[in-house]
Amino acid sequence: MLAGPKQGGCAFFQVEGKAPSPGCTPPQARVTWQGKNGYGRGRLAFVEGRLQELAGGYAQLREDIRDLREHVLHLDQKVDRFREELTGRTEALGTTLGGRIDALDQKVDRFREELGGRIESLGARVDALDDRLTRWLRWLVGILVTALLTQIGVLSAALSR
Repeated sequence: MLAGPKQGGCAFFQVEGKAPSPGCTPPQARVTWQGKNGYGRGRLAFVEGRLQELAGGYAQLREDIRDLREHVLHLDQKVDRFREELTGRTEALGTTLGGRIDALDQKVDRFREELGGRIESLGARVDALDDRLTRWLRWLVGILVTALLTQIGVLSAALSR
């Protein structure tokens, strides 16, 4: 025969065929023990209690997992919305920057053409100045040669006297 400790007048198990003790709740799951004679000996309340605790824990765990899945799904949807919004913003920014870069490129091209024209104009002015300096130096050399010849003439006349 099976025996177990009692708590508050209730045995931790119930023998098959006997009514539960008064004030004890009947167990939900039935665990029977077969003795040598083949007849049911009883149910183990401790095992039933642990089983109920585990079943309740699993139910709570399942509920927590479901809540986590819902939360992850919500976060996934939020990330998708942010990704779409960010994609839209980057495309708009790309379009805006593309337009601004094109405008800046055109401005640089205009500046380059204007600067090229100014450099050509400056080159023409430098060429004109070079021509003027060349003519002035020729005139100066001519004057100096004339003055030298005059002095040589004056000295040769003074010596020949």
